[in-house]
Amino acid sequence: MTLRILKALSETLKDQARIRLFGVNDPDLAAAGLETGFTYDNRGPLPTEGVAALMDETDVFLDFSTYQAMGLTALEAMACGVAVVAPRKGGAGDFIHHEQNGLLVNTADESACLQAALRLATDHALRARLQQAALASAPRHTPERAAARMLDALFPG
Repeated sequence: MTLRILKALSETLKDQARIRLFGVNDPDLAAAGLETGFTYDNRGPLPTEGVAALMDETDVFLDFSTYQAMGLTALEAMACGVAVVAPRKGGAGDFIHHEQNGLLVNTADESACLQAALRLATDHALRARLQQAALASAPRHTPERAAARMLDALFPG
C-alpha cells in the first residue's frame, strides 16, 4: 500500500516532490514482487546516524505501517523538525497529537493515507506549523519513556 501511495503522490505532485525510501534495498523490493513504477531515491538500510542525516533533509515523513509498536522513527523525524503522518494504531499516538504536532491516520484506509500525505505536501502553512510543533514536542518523549509504558502495559502492577 505504501508504494501505491508513493506512486500516486509522484503522479500527482510530479516534480514538486522528491520521494526517498530507506530500510530496504531495491533487489529486496523486486524479490518481494513489489513494483514501484515511479522515480525515487532509495537509501537502503541505514545506520542510526544515516536516518538522522536523511531526516535533516526531509520535509515530510510517512509511516503507513498497519501497526507501529513504538513509532520511534516518527519520533526521530519529529526531533529533526519533520512533519509526520503515522498510524493511529500503535505507539505514535503517545506523542503525536493529531493536527497539533503531526497527523495520525487509519492505515487500513488507503484513501485516508493518501489524503494526509497530499495535505502535508500541498498545504505549506499546515506543514510548517506541524514541523515547528514537532520540533518543540519531540524532546519530551524519549525512547526509554515509550519502552517503560510498553513494559507497564505488558506487566501491570
